[in-house]
Amino acid sequence: MARLKVLGAGEPGGPVPESPDEDDFVILSENLDGRAPWLRRNTVVGLRMEHILRASLATGRGPASIAARLTELGHWLHENAKLPESADEADIRLLETVDRSYRDEVHLEHVLRSASLTGRSPADVASRLTELGHELPDEVEYPDVRGALAAS
Repeated sequence: MARLKVLGAGEPGGPVPESPDEDDFVILSENLDGRAPWLRRNTVVGLRMEHILRASLATGRGPASIAARLTELGHWLHENAKLPESADEADIRLLETVDRSYRDEVHLEHVLRSASLTGRSPADVASRLTELGHELPDEVEYPDVRGALAAS
């Protein structure tokens, strides 16, 4: 617990949790390997959803359990974020293409970029981002046509 406190664990202004979970160092590490670099506390937009989902897959715990523990350790999830029941690699790949936080609207150009990088249709991208809590303008109709993935 002393090491967790050194890493900034604990709710801001509050105590460090009384006992460690076996996964604490894993979920607090950027690379989910239990080593530095450590997850930084983001006081503006909160945790990135893809970190929660990746941590869920790495530990076998549900996204809600990961988010709850990270909250106990001083991190927070933006109020607009909607945790899925389970972690999915497709969601992680999608979220890695989005450079918008939960405070920012996701516009047509962001949806089209994500669709082109994931091979999903713009309609599917827009729908899934909305389900995960991102705000998209209502007036846009997104096509169901999938684009070809660009060769690397």
